[in-house]
Amino acid sequence: MGQRHQLFIIARINGKYRTLAAVHHQWLYGHTALRRCLGTLQILQDEQNRVPLAEELKIASKRDEELWKAPESRNIIEVHFPFIMTCLILGASFSQREGYFHDVNIEPFHMSYDEGDNNNGELTSPALLDPFLTILRFRTQLRPPVQLMTPLSARTYLEAYYELDNPEFTHLLGLVEQFRHWTLIDVAALEDMWPGQDWQESEHQSESSYQHCEPDVSKLSIPAQDDSTSLRARTLDQLVKSIVNEEQIDPESLSHAMMLTDFYPKMKDELYKQAEKLRPSPDLMDWLFTSLKGDEYVDLSPFTAMPHAEISSLAIRLIENGCVKDLNLSGWNVADQDLCTMLGHERIRRLFLMRDDQVLPADVQSRIQLPLPYLKFSMHHDPEAPGSQPQGLAKGPQSPFAHRNLFEVLKTSYDFGTAALCIAAKSLTMICSLVPLSTLASAKPTGDLYHHDLLRRPLLGECDSFRGQPPLPLLDFSAPADAVVQLVWVRLHGDVFVNPACCRPDGGIAWDKLKPDMNTHTQFSFGFAEKEPMYRKFPLVDVPMSLLRMVTGLSNLLQWIFHNDSRSVSRVSKCMANSFAVGALPSDTLCCGIGPLSTELYWNEGRHGVQLQGLKPGQWAIILIHDHYDALDQSWIDKIIKPKIEESGRSPDFPLKKQVRYALVAPAKDSTDRFIVANVPKFLELSSNRLSGNELGKWWKKHDETHDELQFYGDKDIQDILAKVYE
Repeated sequence: MGQRHQLFIIARINGKYRTLAAVHHQWLYGHTALRRCLGTLQILQDEQNRVPLAEELKIASKRDEELWKAPESRNIIEVHFPFIMTCLILGASFSQREGYFHDVNIEPFHMSYDEGDNNNGELTSPALLDPFLTILRFRTQLRPPVQLMTPLSARTYLEAYYELDNPEFTHLLGLVEQFRHWTLIDVAALEDMWPGQDWQESEHQSESSYQHCEPDVSKLSIPAQDDSTSLRARTLDQLVKSIVNEEQIDPESLSHAMMLTDFYPKMKDELYKQAEKLRPSPDLMDWLFTSLKGDEYVDLSPFTAMPHAEISSLAIRLIENGCVKDLNLSGWNVADQDLCTMLGHERIRRLFLMRDDQVLPADVQSRIQLPLPYLKFSMHHDPEAPGSQPQGLAKGPQSPFAHRNLFEVLKTSYDFGTAALCIAAKSLTMICSLVPLSTLASAKPTGDLYHHDLLRRPLLGECDSFRGQPPLPLLDFSAPADAVVQLVWVRLHGDVFVNPACCRPDGGIAWDKLKPDMNTHTQFSFGFAEKEPMYRKFPLVDVPMSLLRMVTGLSNLLQWIFHNDSRSVSRVSKCMANSFAVGALPSDTLCCGIGPLSTELYWNEGRHGVQLQGLKPGQWAIILIHDHYDALDQSWIDKIIKPKIEESGRSPDFPLKKQVRYALVAPAKDSTDRFIVANVPKFLELSSNRLSGNELGKWWKKHDETHDELQFYGDKDIQDILAKVYE
């Protein structure tokens, strides 16, 4: 049921348009479809997402033609570009400001535009790199009719659903206005993407507001060439080339050149031009360090001819003596000790370790559904992997895998002791990379981590081959100090407020009745017959939770819950994952773009939370007190709950409104109270990361003044709640 819709992300790869990600949305049309398209475009155009998007586009450009061929079966779902897929999932399914969430499903990688479950024939296709989009209808006609098999502008599409000159719908014109930043996709691009179809040129070429306007070259002023500057530039270019090529240089000339303001920028440009062939030498490594030490973003991924030890040494040198905050080491196999140094440094905001070393499905196709204890693998040395060395071979069928750490990854990702656990061969393509997640988790990163295994992990549950399997083992990225490691959702059903057994004589909630939610099997829990207050713990440790991501994620989550009907545990759990993953969008004030989804929140619904222990000293938890979480809106409370309480003659000491309030708590060391209870500003004051704390404090204060939903729970009974949760 529903007006179903598919969304694709496409990009021009080696001169041809390719699909990089596709999802199915069960109920999407009209202004909601435009809003989800706009949200996806904003994510793809956000500057903070540029590096991981560019890395996956590089990966796509290096893949051979075999990847793009459609498989024999459409039941095979592959996620080759997990960051792009994460962007599409978040853009298509979630908006914290609108309180919007609707689950989406990953579609087969090679699906054509008309192969999805689509009853009215609509799809949306944002494009990477080229700033355009398309919404088109290819099947059922609308009233008023629209042209089929051609890109539709935002206005044309909306006019098919709403009378935009009607005062009831004129507010949608503001939504149309936001699409002026993007042009429509060319029909030729659709033909290139899905050839042999009856694509039509648009009959409405007069919509000039959606046409890309090239600048009038005749009106551009071209300054006269400065010959002296040109000669100087050519001389400097030749000098930096000689330095990079390690030719003999006159010391005096070099000394004069180094005083020029553009010397080091030109040196940096030349180093990157020759990056793929540079070999290490003491002088060259010094030039690299000197040219990069002032940059906040450093990309070492192009220097593929360097030994990994040299790159690791340079990276650590830049971290300890430079200004780097964002470091790109994609494609490199970094030693464990070096990783710990990089990830644990408080200045590192983001570390990119993206690589696409995947198992070839054809190599293991014959071993589908074999019990894992009997499924052995043979490794081979990947000569193209920087710094890789041949490893010992596991005994078993001689199946080559282009991944030297595959066996270790499998051992850390799955329980080999469970004889009944099986894995489909196609799913093996999703869990491979040079650096195992167990190593990264042990490094205790303080910033964001971009790693293909980490990005793919939550998406495994969306694939049919993994449905019904036990949850993946819980990873632990928690840092030793100031880490927020748990989220506790205390939910109060409307029946709690009318149940005399749950109310104290003074009118407050009897928190001694608070019970844990032990339901770990049912996906949807709507709180029927919840006569007592309930809570569920969710671990926040299976993805790196930087201070920046924690604070922005909490703000996103409170906004979403405040504006949303949040009765389902599954729904709330996924939106917890979405809230922390989406970061600060738009990220014009905070450098916090799209991050990995938490597997525990997105797919496992906090099932590991049942076994969570108490908080250790230095560890924090987010507590959400959710009043009337089951109510559709405030009118439901006014019509149903208030009359029942008035009939009982009680005077409740709690607000009779749908709301959610938060607190950050940690075990107290020297206090009569068992727990420290803090709002976000106080928590940031107590944080050891003062630099991020000051920046975030200003950001939170600005949001706190404008968002009613960011309410702190500072009531005295918070200690009673925590005593029950952590008894």
